[in-house]
Amino acid sequence: MRKIWKVIIVVCCALLLLCLWNVGRMRQDIATLNNNINGNIRGLDASISSIYSRVQEAMETEASLLADFDWSYGDLNMQDYSIELSCSFLPKTYSPQQTTATLLINGQSHAMQLQDSGYCLRVQIPLFACTEVQAVRFSEGGQLRVQNLDWQLEPCTDLAPSISAYLSGSRGGQPYQIKGDLHIDIICRNEREDLANAVQSIALLQVQDGRIISRQPLSAEWVDESYGYVYLDINEKYEIPPGSTQQLIVEVEDSYGLFYRTVVDSCQLDEAGRPLETDMEEEQSVSVYDAAGQLLYENLY
Repeated sequence: MRKIWKVIIVVCCALLLLCLWNVGRMRQDIATLNNNINGNIRGLDASISSIYSRVQEAMETEASLLADFDWSYGDLNMQDYSIELSCSFLPKTYSPQQTTATLLINGQSHAMQLQDSGYCLRVQIPLFACTEVQAVRFSEGGQLRVQNLDWQLEPCTDLAPSISAYLSGSRGGQPYQIKGDLHIDIICRNEREDLANAVQSIALLQVQDGRIISRQPLSAEWVDESYGYVYLDINEKYEIPPGSTQQLIVEVEDSYGLFYRTVVDSCQLDEAGRPLETDMEEEQSVSVYDAAGQLLYENLY
């Protein structure tokens, strides 16, 4: 009788283990099914969004007056710091002998000329300001058709190299000493030229009270046509007069002869020669100077 009960107990335990195993498998299957359902839902949402975007784009294209358009920057005028903007617009319907076109820029109308690529315009716009290209207008037989554009163009931001520089390590003491590493990343945003040609020189400036004390040329490693970097080990002591401020500034010169500067270290001493607290944790900015050191544009980005 005891043997029978042992057999029954063993069989029950086996069945219980089998049930537990099946429950575990079912849970895994349910979790997998839920993941698949969620993945399908996300895929469906993405497809719906994609369809909506395509439909919206198709509707805008259908509603647009334009069959094609193009714009680009031209030559830079260093005398008045303006740059040429070249635009062309090809309307879907027009009469070459009767249709006239104007482009509205910063509230002013500019007459366009009909050429092979459509109605074209070349105009100078400020390098260091935002230019609003608001609309293109087509007039024929007293009827005016307007295509809104709402372009916001900032040539200097579009064409200037993107510069990110920071100094890591220790600094302080009397005399002021820096032990650390300087890292500079440069990205070319001008599609008309590669970075090695866009950047003419890189230097580390030591500036005290606005006067350049030293200029150390730096060499960059060009990874590709749009990205380069500089790495420099620094272990220097600096003699700073009491009551003065010293800055270490990274300077990059571009192919137009413009100089982009960003501060990587700043030390200010009081009249007794004691360092005052300076906050270098704030987001650094890049400013633009000419060859004579005159500030042209502050806080470019």
